[in-house]
Amino acid sequence: MKLKESVKDVLLAVAAMTISLVIYRIVGKLFTEKIESDIISGFVGELFLAGPALLSAILLKKTDIFKTDSSKLKSGWPSAGVFYVIIAFFGFLSLGSLLQPEVPFYEVLLFFGFMFLVGFAEEILFRGLIQNAFHKYFKEDSLLHVCLAILCTGLVFGLTHLTNALRQDVSFSAALIQSIVNIANGMYLGAIYFRTGKNLWFLIAIHALYDGAGMIANGILSNSATTSSILNNSDRGGWMTVAVWLTVYLAAFAFVMRPKKTDPLLKKEIEN
Repeated sequence: MKLKESVKDVLLAVAAMTISLVIYRIVGKLFTEKIESDIISGFVGELFLAGPALLSAILLKKTDIFKTDSSKLKSGWPSAGVFYVIIAFFGFLSLGSLLQPEVPFYEVLLFFGFMFLVGFAEEILFRGLIQNAFHKYFKEDSLLHVCLAILCTGLVFGLTHLTNALRQDVSFSAALIQSIVNIANGMYLGAIYFRTGKNLWFLIAIHALYDGAGMIANGILSNSATTSSILNNSDRGGWMTVAVWLTVYLAAFAFVMRPKKTDPLLKKEIEN
């Protein structure tokens, strides 16, 4: 009975993600195709992912994913160290654009709202719903089972980025590279989620800052780049860049999930 219930949770979580993405890609596109500003278009479009994502959590009665455990966050926040370094690096490269943006001030504000919505929607769907469903399926009684849940979530997270190829202005090779890198990136995010006691708001903040810093560094606020051109930049470094990012994220994942730090978080069954 428990096994069937856990399988049902996984299927429902994946279904919620799929429906949310369909609404985002089809309905969101209809509402944004005539908007000239890439930032405004991104903000409005992302509402059509964030809305269904939040509704999914409510309908599936999973709103407990928003609860925080301050004690575990206090001990687990250093696990996001690699993201801190990347965000700081991109932030340094972005100083000029941040201090003197070449887009209207209201678009700067909308951009930060856009990035928040990206982190909010994706973390609800992937860590909040899907990863927790896989944790329930595999159980959290061993490091192997926890890693399997994170791996499965990372695969789903990465592969869904292939849908970027549906955009006419994004090449399939760029979407494929982004998808592969995001499998490892998603595994690292999943490890941080587990280490911080499943603090979803922390993941939302990290995700938003990471994406935002990267887009600003690539020129989104200086009118020298669009969302599509930034996505196509994945092709620029080729497979060597892919190998570097995979190494960084997988090494970070392995370090964060070392037994010394994860054993206290495992839910061991107590024998009577």
